[in-house]
Amino acid sequence: MNVLVVDDEYYIAQGICKSIDCERLGISETFYAYSMKQAQKVFQENDIAILLTDIEMPRGSGIELVRWVYDSGYVPVVLFLTGHQNFDYAYTAIKLQCLDYMLKPVSPAVLAEKLSDAVRVVKKRFESFWQRIIASDIPLDKKSAADVLKESRLPSGLLEQQLCFLYCKTGTDNGTSGSPRDDFFAALRSAFEKEHTTGSFSAFIKQEEGRYVVPVFLEKQEAYENLAGDCKKALDVVSKDFPYACIISVSEPCYLQDSFHCLHELKTFAERFLTVENSVVQMHTESRENLQKSKSLPPDIPVTQWCEWILQFRTDRILSDVRLYLSKDCILYSSDNLITLYYGIIQAVFSALSKKGIDAKTLFPKLASHETLTKAVSSADSFLWWTEMILGEAKDILTAAVDSSSLLESVKRIVREYLGSSELNRTLIADKIHMNPDYLSYLFHKKTGQSLVSFINDERIFAAKTLLLVTDETMPAIAEAVGYFDSSYFFRQFKKITGMTPRQYRDTGRITGKNNGNPA
Repeated sequence: MNVLVVDDEYYIAQGICKSIDCERLGISETFYAYSMKQAQKVFQENDIAILLTDIEMPRGSGIELVRWVYDSGYVPVVLFLTGHQNFDYAYTAIKLQCLDYMLKPVSPAVLAEKLSDAVRVVKKRFESFWQRIIASDIPLDKKSAADVLKESRLPSGLLEQQLCFLYCKTGTDNGTSGSPRDDFFAALRSAFEKEHTTGSFSAFIKQEEGRYVVPVFLEKQEAYENLAGDCKKALDVVSKDFPYACIISVSEPCYLQDSFHCLHELKTFAERFLTVENSVVQMHTESRENLQKSKSLPPDIPVTQWCEWILQFRTDRILSDVRLYLSKDCILYSSDNLITLYYGIIQAVFSALSKKGIDAKTLFPKLASHETLTKAVSSADSFLWWTEMILGEAKDILTAAVDSSSLLESVKRIVREYLGSSELNRTLIADKIHMNPDYLSYLFHKKTGQSLVSFINDERIFAAKTLLLVTDETMPAIAEAVGYFDSSYFFRQFKKITGMTPRQYRDTGRITGKNNGNPA
């Protein structure tokens, strides 16, 4: 959005230009001219949205300039400046649809207020224009586009300027309460406007909840190449303060008369293909090979294997499978493929619960609702979040149904069976009862109050104590018999648990046995 300041007095024109806070007002560039002729040249070479002109000037007054501007097809918002309070000037300004009329000298505060009003008028024009264009079901030809621009009081030169569209889509907030999505997009718009060097963000048009279309006029040759980077900067800033994840898809460059087809392709692309949260994707940078790769269906989903892993509390393996698919050499994912994975996981969970005779109705609302499906497949990150959540809930249900006495007996039986093996550890036990080692350790500690490693050591030392008292085997032989193949380590563990060395224990035990009349 550019501003032109016209005044025949050099210092006044320069002073006004320097006092304009372009960043705060969202103004791209300020031009100045000292005569009607110079102003005409600026209009012919640049897109001027706001004209601030003195009325009384030699070689063409401000009123004559505005009439020429309108006759030439330019439609800026006009602000008049004058050194005299003249009713005729005010009346003429009203007839020319001037926004406001200011007396010199104008204070910086008043100037900022009037320019802010002018900026709002320009934005409102663009909002109304784009709402009409985007809502249309009929493609525009160049003449129709020119007619709509004229009716919206926007410059016809926009027909010759390239533009592109952003499709901004929020995903899930993952259960975190926060500000409404419209507040998020308002903050995003403000951040965009601070990064306005690559293009003019002319409007934010709401399509539906969590969906906005942003037309961007590309003012410079390199604008399109830099656009994604500037959008990512804005997105990173805003995402720190809001719970919403956002994906921005960028269309290929086009002209206004091609906007219908361009926007249709962009919406299809944005809704069919997903990527990681808080990312920006430009359509033209995604090669056909990558798009084809994202469309290809994942391999047959191993529902039977996943069901077994759920029953074995090895859901980490299912998550590994899902991550493997999502980390393939392509940043895009087909939403159809994620839906296929979604129902594959649901089937595996239902099968696992069914095999244990558990009614899955408590999980059904979370698994099968349209809202859950929409949230899960809104992005790759959301899908992983949903997968972890649903597998965790299935694990909790199965844990509650585990027969604790049966589990403990199985563990104790395996420990005693493999007591003399150096391979005895929680991994071996977990493999034998088809359970995740970490989860087995958690359950064992929860049921007994003792860690699994501590229990194994206690069993080994108990067996060693028996052998010390009823056999004459050497200390190293007894250590090996109970699974300790390092005698020094065996001695340390024995003393740690019993408070004495193995020899002291043997000697003490045999003396006690003699005194009680028992055989040595």
